[in-house]
Amino acid sequence: MGTNFYVRVSLDSPHNCELHHIGKKSYGWCFSLHAIPKYDLMDLGRWTAFLMGDKIMRIFDEYERDYTWTEMVQIIIDDKTWDGKEPQRHSGDNVLFNGEEHYDVILGHFR
Repeated sequence: MGTNFYVRVSLDSPHNCELHHIGKKSYGWCFSLHAIPKYDLMDLGRWTAFLMGDKIMRIFDEYERDYTWTEMVQIIIDDKTWDGKEPQRHSGDNVLFNGEEHYDVILGHFR
């Protein structure tokens, strides 16, 4: 099971906005932080600055629960263990790098 997280960003008015996939938290795995080169969202620092921006309208998950930017960052770096084990790291060609905390930066489309 996993939960996808999204951010709605105002472009020039509340009626003109974009939806970006932040990433996914899955049981037993590190957070999958979505790298989006088009917006230079390639690491946690850039994502954090983006989520703190004044154009952010809403941060939410696929179940329509809302989050503040600080809550979202805490979910990304969460160091919970699962059944007494460290969360698994992602691997493969689409993994740009494994973050120092418990998140991995992943390029491409995933849900």
